[in-house]
Amino acid sequence: MRRTFVVVAVAALLVLAGCLGAGGGPLDGGSGGDAVEATPAAGDASAGTTVQSGSNSGEQSMSAAADARFRIRTAEASVTVDDFGTARRSLVAETRSLGGYLGSSRQQQHHADNQTWTTGTVVLRVPAENYSVLLDAVRASGDVDRVSTDTRDVTKRAVDLRARLENLKAQRDRLREMYNETDSTEEALAVQERLSEVQTEIEQVQGELQVLEHRVAYSTVTVHLDEQRPDRSAVASRPGIVGAFVSSVYGVVDALHTLALLAAYAIPYLVVFLLPVGAVVYGVRRYRS
Repeated sequence: MRRTFVVVAVAALLVLAGCLGAGGGPLDGGSGGDAVEATPAAGDASAGTTVQSGSNSGEQSMSAAADARFRIRTAEASVTVDDFGTARRSLVAETRSLGGYLGSSRQQQHHADNQTWTTGTVVLRVPAENYSVLLDAVRASGDVDRVSTDTRDVTKRAVDLRARLENLKAQRDRLREMYNETDSTEEALAVQERLSEVQTEIEQVQGELQVLEHRVAYSTVTVHLDEQRPDRSAVASRPGIVGAFVSSVYGVVDALHTLALLAAYAIPYLVVFLLPVGAVVYGVRRYRS
């Protein structure tokens, strides 16, 4: 009789786990570099779902979760700067002063006509409450070419994960009780196997929830920093007649360079075709003389 009870109980737990798993999906989109802001939204019916339980503290916890809005806030900007290294150091220092950190950084050096300039990207993570402050610092770092911002609400996902975690923990506690009560080795092995599966699910949900909570705390600002190509910068900085004169000089130099290339390309062909012609002319003149 006890064996039948244990088997039925384990089967019921499996069905319950399947129902819970059907309600959960992958973490809302974006690259792991996003961050989420939690803000109060009292009276908002779409903020989440309240789970009924026998514990008043559990109801209060879920109600509190439903009364908050969780928003992922990200930004991306392209900025032209005078010096890549200076701008990068300034933005990283500002981010750290706001309690954030440098997520990643990459840069590339370009070379042309004995000139060198640098472009690159920095990914900055900053506490959500300082998101706007960091954006102002980005705008002040140079000439802003483009800024885009995005806010995505993930409140429902956060509430669903917490509810699923509580239910999985309740399953685990019940399975532990069943494991301690059974006297059958076969039943103990079945319960232990299911207990291991539930524990794995708990760890997976906890991992997702930790990632989401970290994204709640930190916003992501991606900044593309571009130094202007030196020769273009020099011409652009000269106004009126001076700029036109410098541009014409560059044009003459380019034209002479092109003519030199054409001459170098044509010389071998001229040698090949003119030598026979010259030999024929020389022979004709010698014959006539």
